Amino acid sequence: MGLIRKTMSLSSMGLIDFRSDKERIARNTKKTAKNTRESLKLARQQAQAPAQVVYAPQPSYPQVAYGSAPQAAPAADPVERLRQLGELRAAGTITDEEFNRLKAQIIG
Repeated sequence: MGLIRKTMSLSSMGLIDFRSDKERIARNTKKTAKNTRESLKLARQQAQAPAQVVYAPQPSYPQVAYGSAPQAAPAADPVERLRQLGELRAAGTITDEEFNRLKAQIIG
């Protein structure tokens, strides 16, 4: 910046920018380059540091073997259990073979 522009900038206490477009672009380019270098440096540091992720414990679900029929919720009354099995068969959740096998278990 020239001496006259510096003096004018100081006299206005920095409120007026007397820089040329070329100087303004160069200054902004330098700031952008500096910010980019800092963000890349931070990204490299994060990539090198081992990730310290704390996982929340997962709820345990009952293990169900594939191919086995879903067990109807135990009801106090066998008639109620048979009704629930009929609803499962009507919905297509269980096959006729599974229905007959579970019905035999309830009855016998």
